[in-house]
Amino acid sequence: MAEVKNKDGATVGYYWDVHETPDERSDRIFMGMTKVDQVPIKEIKALVTNGEATTPTTPEELTLFAIDFFYDCIQVSKEKNARYAGPVDPFKNFRLGGTYGIAIRMTDKVSRLLTLLDPMNKIDSADETIEDTCQDLANYAMLLAGMRKNENETTQTKKG
Repeated sequence: MAEVKNKDGATVGYYWDVHETPDERSDRIFMGMTKVDQVPIKEIKALVTNGEATTPTTPEELTLFAIDFFYDCIQVSKEKNARYAGPVDPFKNFRLGGTYGIAIRMTDKVSRLLTLLDPMNKIDSADETIEDTCQDLANYAMLLAGMRKNENETTQTKKG
């Protein structure tokens, strides 16, 4: 387990190390006796980043940046899911194309990212920033993993 520090250097919690076992990971403690999964992510973001953007220059700052980045990804995902999928099936707008459809959307985003990163690009990119595209890619990756898990569990339930 490793410490998470805020910008003032104070320890505000802990995160698991990739070398921990699943049992150790489930026993991790964040902010006293509260597991990270039980703390609203908005509170974690505010506590860790003090409401400021984090520029990653150390491993610890990269962790803070990740908390900030993925918090924003979750907010975007919730907004888009409400618009496109509705309250019942989070994968509603992806059912027709399935996981391949999500993968194709990811390749579209990679293409967009390459265009945005190209210094010779003369296309106006005011409608979508590099950061927006990275968040979209992260959200598509999450949707792909979530849809696969949903499909696998649905298949297991039907077999069982």
